[in-house]
Amino acid sequence: MTTRNNNNNNNVLATAATVAAATAIFFYYYYNKKQPAKHHAATVERLTTLLAAERKGRTRAERQLGSSRTRNQVHNVHKQHNSNNPELRSFTVTTIAIARTLFVDRRGCPRQGSLTPSTVGWLEICKHIPRAAFESLDQFSHVWVTFIFDRNTNIHKASATERTFKAKIRPPLLGGTKVGLFATRSPHRPNPIGLTLCKLDHVDLKEGRVYLSGIDLCDGTPVLDIKPYVCHDRPEVESLQYAKWIPTKQQSKDGDIGAPLRVRFRETALEQIKVLLPTLHKTQHISRVHYPDVETTTRCITEILQLDIRGLTQKRGADGLGMYTCRLGVIGVQFTVQEEGTAWVETISEGLSMEMKEEKHEEKEFE
Repeated sequence: MTTRNNNNNNNVLATAATVAAATAIFFYYYYNKKQPAKHHAATVERLTTLLAAERKGRTRAERQLGSSRTRNQVHNVHKQHNSNNPELRSFTVTTIAIARTLFVDRRGCPRQGSLTPSTVGWLEICKHIPRAAFESLDQFSHVWVTFIFDRNTNIHKASATERTFKAKIRPPLLGGTKVGLFATRSPHRPNPIGLTLCKLDHVDLKEGRVYLSGIDLCDGTPVLDIKPYVCHDRPEVESLQYAKWIPTKQQSKDGDIGAPLRVRFRETALEQIKVLLPTLHKTQHISRVHYPDVETTTRCITEILQLDIRGLTQKRGADGLGMYTCRLGVIGVQFTVQEEGTAWVETISEGLSMEMKEEKHEEKEFE
């Protein structure tokens, strides 16, 4: 009975989201074609707002569906494990830690942590995991972190019997050319599991935290496992091979491929950082970890923005369309992209004050 009720709830939410989307699109095109010219601008603005609200509501419904589907899967685990068909088997995993980083949403989160070595954070160890399990981990310099892509908008479709991914996708660096899913790092996979290599700064067993740098996880990401990086993980240079479209680490930093932006700070923005940090250190303890001083703050922002965090609809890789916003932990960054691929940091403010503006543009930037 519980499973049937959950399925009904899934269907209702999915139908509501679909109807809302169809209605918004219908009225958009209807008014776009039929309205008199004098009302056109106001109509477009109103419907644009309606579409943005619909998209946000649809994303919320998808997340609710994901939670409901997860509960359904838990009820079906034992039944699937007893199945003779291995393709239908599913496995339960347990979160061992939660990532705490300055990437409060997907915008700004780097594609690889080694490209932003100044970004720091920690893994908050879950209470059911004994602290003794992490003894001696601090003898290693780097760790592998296995995690869940819990921010995927299609995660509500995840099931052992449903196809939730595309076999071929278009990597951003290929400009529209398709390749096989498993030749990419796309988060939309049959199992939304990620793997990243981070520098281990130190382990605090008393607080239950594993401090990392060069981290590329969104805040709140569920962590499934932590393993030490050892010398055997590093292949011989002569045997290392990767696709031609993948830039080298130096190319990514220099802006030759995949990182076209040079980052500059306005004098006013630098002054804002100097004034803001002392206040944040008094009121926001987390700011001392992420932004201990002005130099570290500017370096961290530079490493993130130079990778061009804009979405494809925002002319990623080209001159800008105006002011862009990005919330990095407790601070908010506003920047423009001008001629010759230069990103100018215009203002720095307390991140919480930018929350509403971030929510307004979040979904549009990631379509």
